[in-house]
Amino acid sequence: MSKSKIIGSVIILANEDDAAHTIRPRLDAAGADTDKVYIVEGVAREGQQVDLFQLDTDIAALRLKAEEIGDVRLIIIDPPSAYLGSKVDAYKESDVRRVLAPLTQLAHDTKALVVMVVHLNKRSDGGAQQRFGGSTAWIAAPRAAFLVAEEEATRRRYMLPVKNNLGNDRLGFEYRVAEAILNYRSGPIKAPYIEWLGTTNRSAAELLNPPKPKESGALDEAKEFLNGQLAGGTKPAADVKAAATDAGISEATLNRAKTNLRVKSTKADNGWNWALRSIFDD
Repeated sequence: MSKSKIIGSVIILANEDDAAHTIRPRLDAAGADTDKVYIVEGVAREGQQVDLFQLDTDIAALRLKAEEIGDVRLIIIDPPSAYLGSKVDAYKESDVRRVLAPLTQLAHDTKALVVMVVHLNKRSDGGAQQRFGGSTAWIAAPRAAFLVAEEEATRRRYMLPVKNNLGNDRLGFEYRVAEAILNYRSGPIKAPYIEWLGTTNRSAAELLNPPKPKESGALDEAKEFLNGQLAGGTKPAADVKAAATDAGISEATLNRAKTNLRVKSTKADNGWNWALRSIFDD
């Protein structure tokens, strides 16, 4: 039995993207019913011109709009830090929780899913939850959080769970970004859209901190160096050591490589000569 689709209206707050030239083409490319999409560009305050929506003061207005529409199933805020207002610190947990509390109640009352798009910070350490920008409340307060990122080595794109208090906390999704050329009165616009490729058990931690490829150790580098130096036959040890110093190989590591390769040393009038040992030397 196939599952019926949940069809409803969407409210979008995304002041970093132009509604006509960015958001609308992307919706069209994805096959959205744009009659069910409402883009909030501001709030008309009494006695003032249209002002920027603010989460700390305008949730009541958002609630009224949702009730007016009647079938809102999704509210997107991208990014929420752009709608905090001057009195809210995005890095202060108490401020963020105070703003998110009425938004949580709105989601509960309307049965709409609220999606907040939070950017990653510049850290390269710590777990996935520490990589979200701003206060930890941005990820602590929501019931579910996902990391959307590209794997640098393969260029594959993933949406992976960081936390999920409502369902499977290990199942993620792989996707790719496709493009469509759409024609409008103003001219053609190239718009991206998502193609979902299936589920994955990849972890967010693995994507953020991939295992480093096994690097050739100093001993392996020194062995390779010695093989190259002595491939042509016997060579003065002093010349090999000088070349090793120029190559950044320490004398201790060179001697370890010499022992490992069983390099043969022979006394000469002007010092010692080194040569690779052949099978006939044993």
